[in-house]
Amino acid sequence: MRKMLGAALASVLLVPAWGLAASNPWGETEPAARATPTTAPSKEAAAKPAPAPVVPAVAPSSTIAAPRDGVSAVRPAAGAAAGVPADAGTPQTPPAAPAAGLDRKEQTDADLSRAIELRVLKRYDEALALLSAAQARLAGAPFADPTVADRRAEVGYQRGLVLEESGKLADAAEVYEEVVKDLERSPAAAHARLSLALVLQKLGKTDEAAAAWMSAARMSPKLASIALCGLAGLEESRGRPLDAARAWREVVRNFPESAEAPAARRALLAVCTKLGESKASTTILEEILARGNCLADANRAPEAEALYEAALKRRRLPVEARVTLLMALGGSLDAQDRFAAAEGAYRKVVRAVPGTMDAATAQISIVQGYLDRGRLSDAVRELERMVKTYPGTPAQVQAQFQVGSVQEALRNPQKAEEAYRKVLDLAPQSVWGAEAQRCLVRLLEEKQ
Repeated sequence: MRKMLGAALASVLLVPAWGLAASNPWGETEPAARATPTTAPSKEAAAKPAPAPVVPAVAPSSTIAAPRDGVSAVRPAAGAAAGVPADAGTPQTPPAAPAAGLDRKEQTDADLSRAIELRVLKRYDEALALLSAAQARLAGAPFADPTVADRRAEVGYQRGLVLEESGKLADAAEVYEEVVKDLERSPAAAHARLSLALVLQKLGKTDEAAAAWMSAARMSPKLASIALCGLAGLEESRGRPLDAARAWREVVRNFPESAEAPAARRALLAVCTKLGESKASTTILEEILARGNCLADANRAPEAEALYEAALKRRRLPVEARVTLLMALGGSLDAQDRFAAAEGAYRKVVRAVPGTMDAATAQISIVQGYLDRGRLSDAVRELERMVKTYPGTPAQVQAQFQVGSVQEALRNPQKAEEAYRKVLDLAPQSVWGAEAQRCLVRLLEEKQ
């Protein structure tokens, strides 16, 4: 029961390890990085924060390549639709023209499919012409229609790819930003975020690229492991091994079954080895956290616990440092399946900085522990406290959504429906609002 519930519900509740280093790990308008209402990592991934490597072998470009040819349902994979291999040269025969008599959506899909073929064949000007025509055709369509919005995002994303592959990186970045900003809920927007981060990195805008990778990890749960790998690779190239390790650790702990996880483990091991050989941190706190994380990576949680306990006994420890160490201590205790002690550490965080996002992170960790142990009613009570404690924040919206999720697990569809409707009242345009709407539609269909 515990493992099943952990796998089913954990992913939407956890906060990323690297998020603890940020001033506001929840973001201003986005759910936490581990928040994934549409996908659920395994219990090991979601329930236990873990390590992340600096893998030179997995460059961002290699991790991004796969999604580019299979973004959404409105178009087939690049080249595959026409039987054209990805490395094809000059075509023997031109791609077939779209059939006559198609409606606006069908014509757009046909143009998209053909434009992808042309992009694979490096006939960029022709591909851009088709995509511009498709864009103009959709301009007059009702924007509220989600299929139209998805097609607009797909057209924009494909335009960005054509511009990027033809060497017009600045133009590509501009197009990707438009897709991400104006059509953030569409499937293609998730891939546009990844491509935007990569293009910014190619342009040498490393700070902007790092922010884009982090945004992609928060906003696109299904592609979070790829985004985190991109972030880790960037930080490693900038000579920031601790930051790279945080990102790799996030992959290993929260997405252990992902394609990126094996390389992440190897890279993290390499980072921990280097940290053991030289002092890469700049403060005592950083050094303690780095050593503790490496101990946890090596399944030496009791030693990590002792390290954190000793650090917490230091005099005149700043509140921020104490909170960070308490969160790390809670993680090491939870890794030993000592949840009561872990909960005690998290409660100290809530008391130390009440009403802050650090406190919200601690409460989310408590909720996760309840879920892992099948204590669903306790989880609901904690989430309801969060809804009252963090008014007007993303933490409130996420907690309210999770009330609905857990009520569904408790087989209380009426209470789940009420919870999801409250999400729509709080933040109808948010990512959680969109997910709540989908859950409501599903619940109503199940009633019939």
